[in-house]
Amino acid sequence: MRPGCTYIALLIAIPASVFSQDVHNGTSMFIPNGITLHFDDLDNHGFIQNNGTMEMRGDWLNQGVYQGLGTIILSGVDQQFNNNSQAVQSMLIDGGGTKTIEGKLIINSSLDLASGMVKVDSRDTLLIREAATVEGGSESSFVEGALITEGTGFKFFPVGWNGTYHPITLTDVRGLNPVLQVAAFEHLPVISTSRNIEVERSVYWTQQAINGSYDGSPVMLSFGILDVDPEDLAFVAGENFEERFDVIENTGTENNAVLSEVPIAQSIIAFGTLPPEPVMPGYLSTTLSPNAQDPDNRLIKLFGNGVSDTNFSFRVFSRFGSLLFESTSLSMMASDGWDGKFNGQFLSAGAYPYKLSYVDSDGREGNRTGFITMIY
Repeated sequence: MRPGCTYIALLIAIPASVFSQDVHNGTSMFIPNGITLHFDDLDNHGFIQNNGTMEMRGDWLNQGVYQGLGTIILSGVDQQFNNNSQAVQSMLIDGGGTKTIEGKLIINSSLDLASGMVKVDSRDTLLIREAATVEGGSESSFVEGALITEGTGFKFFPVGWNGTYHPITLTDVRGLNPVLQVAAFEHLPVISTSRNIEVERSVYWTQQAINGSYDGSPVMLSFGILDVDPEDLAFVAGENFEERFDVIENTGTENNAVLSEVPIAQSIIAFGTLPPEPVMPGYLSTTLSPNAQDPDNRLIKLFGNGVSDTNFSFRVFSRFGSLLFESTSLSMMASDGWDGKFNGQFLSAGAYPYKLSYVDSDGREGNRTGFITMIY
């Protein structure tokens, strides 16, 4: 044995778990598979090969070399962790409190959030390699700050802000070797949107490609963080707070979560609730017969007041989705109506889908769909 060299494997060859206090390592430390070493503070200026488990109750300061396929457990109440921008195979967050990441920490295999908050300031980095997994995440254990992931596919971000858990999942990250940074924030500034929606301003997320190219991902939010009816939810997304945000209405529910059915690539993501459809302030006839004795029954008309000419549209389609008739004139639909003809010929008997879009007298947008029935 070389003088002054600490061979941990020799010291713990018989017991499977060894307890220590503060350790200042300036030589070489070897921890074999199946062995757990418990520390208070650790200050490493030498070499650590960890193929077992190192449980830390205090601070970790690595100014030397750390490597190995083992696990580090942070089980103290309030800890600082600085690994000299080197990778850790697996890390378990436990014991509550706050674990502050200093510098750059790379996770090669797994990050398991059981109990305790992981704090990452703007000048520090927590990077999850492409093959690594992120497990756990709860109101008592999450990442406060930005979480960075490599690669495409399913990516879970158990992030939060100001002590509150705001997780978000990107179910199918797309792009070419993307390295994506995601963070949660609170108090969304006032924004404009592409359509009327009540934006939830308590929380929002940012996503930024810091390397590679990013083509977006469908976004999933858990019911647990939503105070709205999932059926009324829509996402809003934009590049900055000064420009108009897009409203993304195509959503579905899956595994107790709301999922956008289209990829979202914009830098800022939030959500809101769509207003209820206004009651149609009028009557649309939906049955016509070219041979009817009453002339009004030979036409499709819109009766009543309270509908604006603004953004008015009435369209009729074939059973296969082809457009058969369209009018953007409210006055024409109220006076002349539609006589059931396409290219000058009456349609055959049957049911034809229609869509009516309108704005009521209070400025609320509405849509109605159904079927027009042709009878002879």
